[in-house]
Amino acid sequence: MQGQLETPVTKIGERLRSARLVGSDETGARVNGKNQWEWVFQNDQVCLHVIRPTRGKTVIDSVMAGHQPQIWVSDLFSAQAAHPAQDWQVCLAHQLRDCQYAWETPCALRM
Repeated sequence: MQGQLETPVTKIGERLRSARLVGSDETGARVNGKNQWEWVFQNDQVCLHVIRPTRGKTVIDSVMAGHQPQIWVSDLFSAQAAHPAQDWQVCLAHQLRDCQYAWETPCALRM
């Protein structure tokens, strides 16, 4: 199966690396009983998922292979904040989730 998917995955990566806008996120994944990270890189045309043992910026560097999109969309995680793009848009869905959590969480300062 890996051989059959190699060409389509390569083409998806090439389209991603020519994109003006790239959105990215990462989440935990279990692979053979070990913690890994599933990364997603996407725009309005393609979506690429990769699983790597690290949550570090090296994954972004590897996937983007030197491509510098005009706009990067992501959460506030440090590896994402060190993106290769010219401009950065913080993911509004992540911001809404974080604001909702802050609103719903009891706080000593809120009476």
